[in-house]
Amino acid sequence: MKFIVVDDVLVLVHGESEPQDREWDAFLDLYDKSLMELRGLLVSTPGPGPDSARRKRLSEINSKRRVPISVMTPSAVTRGIVTALSWLGLAIRSFEPRSVDKALDHIGVTGAARAKVAAALDAFQRELRPAADATRSR
Repeated sequence: MKFIVVDDVLVLVHGESEPQDREWDAFLDLYDKSLMELRGLLVSTPGPGPDSARRKRLSEINSKRRVPISVMTPSAVTRGIVTALSWLGLAIRSFEPRSVDKALDHIGVTGAARAKVAAALDAFQRELRPAADATRSR
């Protein structure tokens, strides 16, 4: 799992394995600390998504401010979780892995930030899932 704030977008990329608690906690701490300045959150994950305890903490953070979230995944299970989270009032949508442009549109990334966010996403995907067909829109 890797994450970084690029301009005003938090980019989160999961590898093939489940994140360790310390990784997840570090991500949530950064998300919580950056929340008021963020335009959106861009997530790339092979699935299946966070468990109920992790979703609860994520929901608590999101209750402070509604930040648009784009989740890019090939997983039907993850897309179902995203749909359920949207019913809780989150501005969250799922996208196919190759739909980087649509995912960036949803969270409002424009101009020069768009290329920077896409580059960070691509770099993390190459590092964490080198053998997988990661989300490359080229």
